[in-house]
Amino acid sequence: MERLILREINVALGNALRYCGRFQAARKLLEDTLTEPSADEMHTAGYIDLLCGLGDMYCELDDSTPAQTLLEERLQRNESSESRMSIKTTRLYLSLAETYMRQDAIDYAERIFQNIQHCRISDSRLSDFPQLRLRVGLARIAHMRRDWPAALSHWTRCLRIVEGFQFGVGHTTRVIHYSISDVLSELGEGEFSSKSLSESEKMSKAGGCIYWITGLSLYWFDRVRSSRSKL
Repeated sequence: MERLILREINVALGNALRYCGRFQAARKLLEDTLTEPSADEMHTAGYIDLLCGLGDMYCELDDSTPAQTLLEERLQRNESSESRMSIKTTRLYLSLAETYMRQDAIDYAERIFQNIQHCRISDSRLSDFPQLRLRVGLARIAHMRRDWPAALSHWTRCLRIVEGFQFGVGHTTRVIHYSISDVLSELGEGEFSSKSLSESEKMSKAGGCIYWITGLSLYWFDRVRSSRSKL
């Protein structure tokens, strides 16, 4: 019991460090916490939190290969014990999809996102945060493929979801507005693009958690800003 409680504390602290951008400290803490679980522990929410947190951490550090290996091994074990996708496995798949996004292997990532969309979730309806991660992933894929109508639809949906979170007010909203501005510019909607860009700049002063959604505020924001600078 003490080991489980300590794991939960370390995972919470590791995520807090990651949200603050202290990636190396978070990585060390989470790696030190990772031990071979018992059969009962393997399916607990705390152990899933640890795997997802560590996988996301590797992606932020541009070290997605060990994250991919870690998550795929866990999901392979899961295939023999669960026949339907659950909320827990959905979270693992979302983190795995991010490893593919980090490698620009968007076809593989898209396959995972589509599977999550089409599967009936066995535990309950997909909750808001996994839904947000799913939409952010789909938005980025459409954006990278220059499918501007689809990108606009996904980013707009992201904006509606993220506004329901305390963490979302600020930097996360800023990145979404900036992405929408980029899409609108590509669609020839200069006036609306400028408005979205203005909203993005307002959000830069609103605070909020910077590294809340894996990849969004780090390598995705760098990518979209680099794209805009070339216009």
